Parts: sequence; structure tokens; C-alpha cells
Amino acid sequence: MVSPLPAALSASKAWWHDRGWQDWPQVLGQFVEPAQRDLAKYPFVRPVLHLDVPVPLDALPATPDGPDDALGATAQRALAGVVRELNRIVGPIVAQLDSLPPSG
Repeated sequence: MVSPLPAALSASKAWWHDRGWQDWPQVLGQFVEPAQRDLAKYPFVRPVLHLDVPVPLDALPATPDGPDDALGATAQRALAGVVRELNRIVGPIVAQLDSLPPSG
């Protein structure tokens, strides 16, 4: 997940102008990779959140006994369980990031 600059970096722009740092580019509100020519000229800052989210085993279906056992349906239930848990844990984080004013 892309995130706003950490407060320690956004509070002071002294370091920002030192070497010509560039914010990660956006097109229509979506973060995009900088062009190769820009990467060759400027350093870029891309704040990223890395989340490790445990998924409780009781949120997942039992392992099928074999390929003849409704594997597709079991996979769909497993995916739904993972997505439900991610929405529960990551949803509030995304909502908070979306509520922040744009940096800069």
C-alpha cells in the first residue's frame, strides 16, 4: 500500500529540497511508476506500508480430501475468508489514509 509521507519527513522540507527529491507521481489520483528518464534525473520517495496480517484458521474451510472434493467451492470459501479478515483489519487503515489531506 502506498501511504503519505511519514510525519517526520513531511514536517520539515529542508531535506526535501537538498537533492531534488520528487514525490511519487500520480495520474488521476492513482500512483504510477515514474518515467525512466525521470528516475535517471531525480530521487523519488515512495512511502509504502507493509502489513503482516494473521488469518485465523477458523476463518478458512477444511482442506479438501482430494481433487474430486469440490475444490473450486472450497477455494472460493477460503478466498472469501481471507478477504473478510483483510477487510476487517486493513479496512480501517485504508479509511484513515483516505481521510488525510494530500501532502505537499
